[in-house]
Amino acid sequence: KATVSVLYWAFRPLQMTWREEGRTVLEEYLGVELIKYRHIKYGTGVVVGKVEGPICKASMVFATEPKDDKGHTHCLEHLCFMETKLHPRGMLDLLATRCGSQGTNAFTDFDHTQYELEVAGEPGLVRVLPVFMNHVLNPLLTPAGFVTEIFHINGKGEQQGVVYSEMAGRENSEMDLMWNTLLKRLYGTTAPYSYETGGHSSEIAKLTREEIVEYHREVYTTDNLNIIVTGQFDTQAILNTIDQALSKAVEEGGARVECQNRAFSKRLPANDYSSTRTIIQFPSDDMSIGSIVYGFKLKEGLPSLEEQTAFDILFRYLTGLSSSPLSQAFVELEFPIASSVFGDVHMACEPFAYLEFSGVPYNGVEIDAEDAADEAEVIEEEVLEGEEEEEDETCEESEDVAEPPASPSSKMSPLDWFRGDGMLTKLIEEIEKVVVDLESGTASWDTLQRSIQKERISDTEDYEDSPHELISSAIAPELIFEGYPMDKRIPFGGLIDKKQVFENLLTYNSSWWCSFIENTILKELRAAKEHGFGAVEVKTVPSARLAKKNEQKTGKITKANVKKFGPNLSKLQRMVEEAKEANQINLTEEAKATFPREIHVTDVKDIPRDITRTDASAHIETIEVDLKSSFLDLRMYFDYAGVPPALCRYLYLYHELLLESDMGGMNYREAVQKMDEDLVSYSCNIGKHSKFMSVGTQPTCLSLLLCCEVSKHMNTVRWLDHIINKVKFNEEKVRTTCKTLLTDVAENMRDGQTVLDHCVTFAGFKPDSLGVLSTPFSQRSFLRRALKDVPGTIRKLNELRQILASESTPITIVIGGGTKEIRGDILTGLKSVLPGKQRPPLYGNYAWGKGMRDMLANHERSRGFAVGVGGIDTAYICLDTRVDVTPATPREYWALYLLCECISIGEGDLQLEIRGRGLAYGAGVYFHAFRGTVSLDIWECTNVKGCIEGALNVLRQIPNDDCEILSEFNVKNAIGSVVCGLKSKRGTPSDIVSSVSTSAAKGLFSIEGEAEFEEMLHSVTHEDLINAYEEHVSLLLQTENLVAGVVSDQKSVESAAKVMSKALDIPFTTHKSLANMFAQADEIISITVA
Repeated sequence: KATVSVLYWAFRPLQMTWREEGRTVLEEYLGVELIKYRHIKYGTGVVVGKVEGPICKASMVFATEPKDDKGHTHCLEHLCFMETKLHPRGMLDLLATRCGSQGTNAFTDFDHTQYELEVAGEPGLVRVLPVFMNHVLNPLLTPAGFVTEIFHINGKGEQQGVVYSEMAGRENSEMDLMWNTLLKRLYGTTAPYSYETGGHSSEIAKLTREEIVEYHREVYTTDNLNIIVTGQFDTQAILNTIDQALSKAVEEGGARVECQNRAFSKRLPANDYSSTRTIIQFPSDDMSIGSIVYGFKLKEGLPSLEEQTAFDILFRYLTGLSSSPLSQAFVELEFPIASSVFGDVHMACEPFAYLEFSGVPYNGVEIDAEDAADEAEVIEEEVLEGEEEEEDETCEESEDVAEPPASPSSKMSPLDWFRGDGMLTKLIEEIEKVVVDLESGTASWDTLQRSIQKERISDTEDYEDSPHELISSAIAPELIFEGYPMDKRIPFGGLIDKKQVFENLLTYNSSWWCSFIENTILKELRAAKEHGFGAVEVKTVPSARLAKKNEQKTGKITKANVKKFGPNLSKLQRMVEEAKEANQINLTEEAKATFPREIHVTDVKDIPRDITRTDASAHIETIEVDLKSSFLDLRMYFDYAGVPPALCRYLYLYHELLLESDMGGMNYREAVQKMDEDLVSYSCNIGKHSKFMSVGTQPTCLSLLLCCEVSKHMNTVRWLDHIINKVKFNEEKVRTTCKTLLTDVAENMRDGQTVLDHCVTFAGFKPDSLGVLSTPFSQRSFLRRALKDVPGTIRKLNELRQILASESTPITIVIGGGTKEIRGDILTGLKSVLPGKQRPPLYGNYAWGKGMRDMLANHERSRGFAVGVGGIDTAYICLDTRVDVTPATPREYWALYLLCECISIGEGDLQLEIRGRGLAYGAGVYFHAFRGTVSLDIWECTNVKGCIEGALNVLRQIPNDDCEILSEFNVKNAIGSVVCGLKSKRGTPSDIVSSVSTSAAKGLFSIEGEAEFEEMLHSVTHEDLINAYEEHVSLLLQTENLVAGVVSDQKSVESAAKVMSKALDIPFTTHKSLANMFAQADEIISITVA
């Protein structure tokens, strides 16, 4: 009786406060149980799921809908992080980092706003979540917060603000313009999906603080709040924490309980657009490529789980591989029509499906309405009303990056894909061919059946790789649209019945699938072509003319503000300075005393694992990782440090082709299909964590990653044999890959941050290094030459293959998952794949920074550059300097790592100086450990002078006794952020396998060695941090061996260069266009390589 009584009282609060609304066990996802609760008094929904791993995550979801282009939902999201009646500015993010988080975050989507907290371990989750809830339910939304975080005009008439800078930096991008136009055409001009969720910068300037306050009062109610919590925690404790936070928010903070006008509680208005065919221009000085997208709404309400899964499978079948039907028809051609094609379903309250074609060749002709087809409307962004266009003779025309191809077998010019019915007609014809092939019962039907099986397996892999994100994204639509009138609903986002759905779809014959295609995709596309309704078609084309107009716009706005406000500009500047002062972090000692002790790296347990390294006599150096997983993860690392410099330029093309070529007696189409059938996932990379045309960490490693189901583990051996020993490069595939990569260069180099990253590499690395030779500045000219001599290119690729497969090439294998016996079978099989003598170990003889640090140039003087890119609206800044710190001296390593975290921490001095004044979207100082550099980065900047001077001033103050950056309080917070980062890198089985090779590169081959190294973080002293500043970070303030760059629009680039040069006291070279930068790079690289 006593036991029963204790249990009753323990669970009584749960029974009296929360109502359970459903539960399920997800067999497809390692048996995870999801339970949904509803707060009886406040109406808040909570979904909990016990996910294995060190990370706990909470996502707070509000259904939100924009009512215009002012960005209410987005601006409110930003202001909720500032302060509340109970918590002063800085309390939330500083407490979060202290408790083992890298900071709180949020995003605003078309139909909801989601606030996210990821923290290492349950204690931090319980401590931070109620403070976070108080911020979203009871924010103060102060005038000072609005001035700096949203929008203001400074004393020079310049328009600034964090949100303003963010949207100015992206609202004119090709993808943003394409998607906004697509949604307007799909839903009409008055539906929530028709507006720019983030806000247009011109409309943000009209938004008032009072409008945001009213929007929060109406929408951020407790019954419109749903919270998804995943990780390892006590459910009772989490529910009690949320209950107490809700009570405090309502009873003490005045939060409203009932949402009177809940978003998506009534049907969307009828679409009032008559035209569904649109050509929209986006600003860019590169005129070589554009994009085309086709979208159509599905039936009213969320689709059934079966229909949703069928679309996922169909798009995988149509576009997932280079051998897929639409890839073959549009991408894998001698004269490609697109560089990529992708299809998906977006889960709106009235969902839509889409097919997107990127990198469609364009002939560079500016188009007007009369140039387009009669049925297509041309949209060009308006210039300021009453202003005439000014010609800027200093703005150079950009050179085409990708040569626009024209097929000799077709009468169509590149422009024709953007005019008339050419693209739509071809798309319909190709999908009709798919239907015919399926009806005939040919190999296409077998491929579709395999796509069903692959979708199911990939779904499970997605859960293992990103469990928190998968659960949150799957469940969110059900929570957002729970008030929307619809006939059917999908409990737990369809996660509950996935297994049965896949089994059902496997039983359907080809007729069912043909009917599905006919009644969805083909029906809508044909209606668009024949009747002008049905699928929406949006074609985005580049316009250098529009880029020039946009560059002039900022200056016109500033002049107009100066004229409008005149003598009142000084008052506006005082308002900005007062707002900055009001937004300072001033936590009292009493508030700081409430913070828990700093988190220790040993406080949070990792996923159980064991690591074993083969002894020195082994045929191949192998590291085995014993852990629980549904998959076997095999990673093979080849050291290509011995590759001659003349071949290094071929490595990027080689890694792109290695898994997409003829092999094992199969042509590449057959090979990629069979590989996709046998393996769950596979990839080839240069180094680790590399981005587009760049080398990541461990850059002298070519890494092969093969993942399969444990029961099919020998598939990895068979495919490694094909890849290493039986690849044959054919001319057709080499040619199409070169052309696709050239298109990718054009597409990627329209982004300001990407341009800056590659320019820093070009300026800071040796011209003949792999770092420079892998950049677009080298690869563009190389790929063009490769196209002129494809047989010669293939000979060089074969030379590379032979070098990497030779007995002298160092190799290391990392295997995770499976049993010891299974891993042993694989190692035995690999002896026949890599026969002969013992292979040299890669990591056994490894030096941290190998290859990367050798690439860095030793400049006697600092190098400064400024590059103008047409079509971007904000600036990007980077200072990069060389440091000599390695894990061999762990205390010095962690001191520098921790110092950079102290400087960059959310709500720290640097963020307050840059973001807190509304000068840019963000800034940070980073230690690139493998590369051996420290950098200062500032992005989406609207005031170059204010940003660089402010950032340098913050760095100069660090050694001062009164500087908060190195205070004991701030250091403890930064430690929590670092610990969270360490735990996140081992958050899933695949993360663990990846982290093993990183540890091996540091000379750490055991769990004990790794733990001992990480615990050195906690031994760093204040003196160590000062030494790290004086020896390393202070180099950013000196004029020797510094690489400094700024990327801006073409009109502002000269003034940006002057500002940077004056602030840093180093000379700057100005490239007024990207074409100019490419020309100089071509000249330098060609001389060096020759």
